[in-house]
Amino acid sequence: MINRAVPVAILLATLPLSAFAQGITGGDLGIEYNAPLDGSDFGGTTYSGGVEYGFMRTFSMSVNAAAYKPDNISTTATNVTLHGTYQLSSAASVGGFYGYDSNDGEGLNLFGIEGGTEFMGGDVGAYIGRAEDDGTIFGIDGSYDLRSGFSVIGNVDLIDVDDVRTRLAAITGVLDVHDLHVWTLTSDMDVGTAHLMTRDGVDPHPVLDEARSILQGYGIAHATLQVEPESHEGCAEINW
Repeated sequence: MINRAVPVAILLATLPLSAFAQGITGGDLGIEYNAPLDGSDFGGTTYSGGVEYGFMRTFSMSVNAAAYKPDNISTTATNVTLHGTYQLSSAASVGGFYGYDSNDGEGLNLFGIEGGTEFMGGDVGAYIGRAEDDGTIFGIDGSYDLRSGFSVIGNVDLIDVDDVRTRLAAITGVLDVHDLHVWTLTSDMDVGTAHLMTRDGVDPHPVLDEARSILQGYGIAHATLQVEPESHEGCAEINW
C-alpha cells in the first residue's frame, strides 16, 4: 500500500469549490474482499473509512483509516493517513499527507505530497513521498465514469525492486537474494516474498529481523522470507 488512503484524498480533490464550506464536507465507508485467481494464499478482507473537514473554500483536512485481514495469515495490517488539501481550482488540487502503517506490532511512518486533476473526462491523481529507512514511495490513481453509477478505477504503486534486492543482499551474512517478488495485494497492502542465502552457521533470526525492517521501509506490509544456508541444495532448481 504503498498507496494506502491516498485515492480518497484524490477523489475529494475533484469536488467543486462550492463544496468547501466550513464543516464536514465528505466521507466514505468501504469493504473489499480479495480472492486471487493464481492459487496463492494471499486473499483477505479490507475495511476502510474516511471523513473530510473543510475549513474554507480552498482548504480541507481529511483522515482515512483501513485494516486488512488476510484469510490464511495470523495478522492484521492497519493504516491511518492524514491529508491536507489545497484547492487550486474547481478541477485541480495539491496537498500533503502523513500516514502510519502497523503490522505485527511493527510501525512505519509515511509522508509526502499528492495532487489530483481532471483529465480527458476522468480524474487522475499522483503522490510521491518517503517511508522510514529511506524508502521512496510513488503511485498514480485514476478513475473514469462510464455512465451514472458505473466507473472504471485503477492505480499503480512503484517500488524499485533492484534497490530492495541490493539492500537485502547487504545484510551481514547474506550471500545471495533470489526469488524476490513484490506485488500489490489490495490498494491498502503490498506483499513480498524472497529467499535469502546465508553463509553456513549464520544465525537466521537477526537476518530475518533486518530483512523485515528493510521491506517495511518500502511500505511492504507483509513478507514471506526464507533463509537457506549456502550448503543447501535444490532451491535454485525450483522455477516459480
